[in-house]
Amino acid sequence: MKAREIMSRNIFSVSPDTTVKEVFKKMLEYDTSYLSVVDQENKLLGYIPEEYLLARVKFHKTKGEDYTIHLNY
Repeated sequence: MKAREIMSRNIFSVSPDTTVKEVFKKMLEYDTSYLSVVDQENKLLGYIPEEYLLARVKFHKTKGEDYTIHLNY
């Protein structure tokens, strides 16, 4: 088996200035567990895996059923 046989061809990306909230939204929208981070020339700078985000956030329930997200640094 080769990498091309299992790789994803749908690469979703964000800029380094994208907010964490927007990263979460895009992961949900694209149904993906990671996003690439690219510069203005589409040069890959890194990636954000879902598990890294989830390991660093705390969810706080607010009134009703909404939750707010707080980074845990």
